Amino acid sequence: MTRSNVIVTAILFYVGWFGSVFLAVKPYSSLSLIFPAFLLGFLASRGQLDKRSLSLGAAITVAGILFDALLIHFDLIEAKGKSLGAMPIWLISIWLLFSFSIVKLAPVLKISNGLAAVLGLVFGPLSYKSGEYFQVLSFETAFTWIVYALFWALVFPIVMDLSRRLT
Repeated sequence: MTRSNVIVTAILFYVGWFGSVFLAVKPYSSLSLIFPAFLLGFLASRGQLDKRSLSLGAAITVAGILFDALLIHFDLIEAKGKSLGAMPIWLISIWLLFSFSIVKLAPVLKISNGLAAVLGLVFGPLSYKSGEYFQVLSFETAFTWIVYALFWALVFPIVMDLSRRLT
């Protein structure tokens, strides 16, 4: 992946994240799906979506959506906005953005699995907690912090390692 492709991928992720959160409680919240569509279109146009990347990105997306759906089901988080089943559309968009961005960015990020675990431990729950600022997501208990911290401390290094090895 060229340096410019890395930069554009990161920008598309962050613009998509903020755009999806911004649209979360709007009547046209389904438009948040445009952001991952742009990212996937960009990656496809650069020849960056081979079978392995698509499979890994899809697997990460499904796993993330299932995890968040469980937390919603067990009332550990409340996520607002129009939903597909139990999952708000904007959160699906964010999982798509994260999954396909990390699959392509992990190979160029030079961080160890230990550092990835620490980053996941700290920034995983903070990324969700920031949803409270936008009034689209709330932690229902203090235990939610622990659940997300452990999830991201375990999952982030695995995702990074798989992305490096499989793509």
